[in-house]
Order: sequence, then structure tokens, then C-alpha cells
Amino acid sequence: LVEISLDFPIFEEIVSVNLNGAQIASSTPGVSQKNWRRDPAFLQAIQGKTYFSSIYLGEDHLPHIIIAQPFSQLGKTTGALIARVNLRGIWEIVDGIKIGKTGRAFLISKKGLLIAHPDKRLVVRNTNFNSFLSLPHISFEHVESIEFSGPAKISYLASYAPVQGPLPVSLVIQMEIKEAYFLLHQMRLFIWVILFIS
Repeated sequence: LVEISLDFPIFEEIVSVNLNGAQIASSTPGVSQKNWRRDPAFLQAIQGKTYFSSIYLGEDHLPHIIIAQPFSQLGKTTGALIARVNLRGIWEIVDGIKIGKTGRAFLISKKGLLIAHPDKRLVVRNTNFNSFLSLPHISFEHVESIEFSGPAKISYLASYAPVQGPLPVSLVIQMEIKEAYFLLHQMRLFIWVILFIS
């Protein structure tokens, strides 16, 4: 477990737990052991199911998730591996997504919590996308678009869609409205010029 956590730093801690919830081994030896008997990750894993927690901000103000995976012997569940995963690596991926001059991407949880955003201060402050922009509560479980006014009274267009996979997140692409609709305005002008010439 220590070797896995060293090879893959996103795993901040990995523990092996028996059917009684007692910790057998850990990637952080010497740290006080926890009994997992009542933890939802353990309870779901011993039923033979993979567990993913909701995304939360840890004490280091970085986004984390708890993952649990059952392990079995001779077809019978005998324990679980439980890991605390640091999602900071997602920041670099999301920061690399740029569209045009003003288009940026960020990730939010299904509850609206900012997980990855170009302005890291918003993430570490545990900012909710809806409250930050004074929007009514939005469900990020569907593909939709909204227009809103951001800081400095700049109007934006944001489109969002849930990301397929085990993490309960949605990807948001945000762009200034004048840039988002620039091509549309050009096409409209082109059509008027064609009509006028005709």
C-alpha cells in the first residue's frame, strides 16, 4: 500500500480493512488506526459494491473523494480497500481547456461546489457556483445553458453537462456572451448584406 501511494500521489491514504471494520494495513504506518465499522464506504464495500463518496474539501482546502473497493477470496468478500483520493490533479487538466479568448472550463459537483476553476481561491473557499453568481439553484444533472452577469457586470454564457463516470461532477464551459455570439452576429450581418445586394 505504501508503494502504491508513492507511485500514485493522488492516493493520500489507502487502508485495508477486514469484515469487522478493523484496519489490517495502511499506506501511512504509524498513524492512529480507525475502526471503519460504521463508515458508509466500508458498509457498501462489504456488500460487494464499489463506493464513491461525494466530493468534499479536506483540511488542506483541496478537493477529495473517498473510494472503497471490496476484495474477495474464493468468491466471498473478505474485506475492503478504502482510499482517500486528492483530486488536485484534475486542476491541471481543466486549466488546460481554453476556448477562444474568454472561454474557460471548470468542474463542479452535482451540488454546485467548485472543484476545479481557473481562480483557485474560489475552490479553497468552498465556493458554491450558484451562490457565487447569485443564481437560482441549478441542477447540474442535465445538459443546459444559462446566461448570467459575472463580476464587473460582464455577461457570460455557460453551458454545462454531467461527466460520464463514477465521479459526481459536471463540466462547465463559460465564455463572454459577446465572444460566444460573435460568429452568429457575423452570419446575421452577412445575410443582411446578401439580401441588400439581392
